[in-house]
Amino acid sequence: VLHEISKAGKEAKKTIQDIDKAITDLSIATNMSREATAGLAKEYNSYAKELKSTTTQITSAADDYLRAGKSMSETKKLIEDSIKNNWDCPALSDYKGVTLYYRDVARRIEKIHIIFKTCGIKKGERISICSRNQANWGVVFLASLTYGAVPVPILHEFKPGNVHHIVNHSESRVLFVGNVVWENLSESEMPKLEAIIRIDDFSLLYSKSAEVNQVRENLNKMFGEKYPKSFTPKDINYYKEESGDELAMINYTSGTSGFSKGVMI
Repeated sequence: VLHEISKAGKEAKKTIQDIDKAITDLSIATNMSREATAGLAKEYNSYAKELKSTTTQITSAADDYLRAGKSMSETKKLIEDSIKNNWDCPALSDYKGVTLYYRDVARRIEKIHIIFKTCGIKKGERISICSRNQANWGVVFLASLTYGAVPVPILHEFKPGNVHHIVNHSESRVLFVGNVVWENLSESEMPKLEAIIRIDDFSLLYSKSAEVNQVRENLNKMFGEKYPKSFTPKDINYYKEESGDELAMINYTSGTSGFSKGVMI
């Protein structure tokens, strides 16, 4: 009897550990808190009973699905749907600073698209981003993806020479940069750039074209002319890829053994 009790206790402990691990994995995949994910697991428990399965099997299946590779078309559709369905909800926040709602993110994305078009950015061309973490970093990344451009994130801790190298090597056309990083950079070292934009407020730091300067100065006016009545979720219609092989982004290594190497994703 004692043996059976001990065996049952070990099985119960393993089941609890399995469920706890499944909840942790699902929490990472969904970017939800453990409390919220635990609530989701309770719903999965109901599905599990209907399917004659276990909660951990259903939870793990959901985790596998969420982590599965998605095409760029599916990713952009996910971004589009997220903005449309959460229009009046908080989206991105700066620590002890501004909170952008999804509608704010959508407006900023649209204005960045106007700048990209003026710079002559074509689908598949590179957009470098180098700054500390902030809400606008996410806005620029999403704007690049939804335009059909290729974001190139650059660590803000990199030395100026390495930042110059990555911008040039990736053949980036526009650089969004933070204040601290920009202090040590030079536009003359990045001759292929059409524009350099301060990521904090999207002010123009450098431009090859007078037209880009003019557009930036009149950006709010142009946005109002494009959407004279209002800007609503119905206006969101992002670029969708034409093939499943489209480049999503380029990540560069830390460069511990020389200059950084780019990884095409």
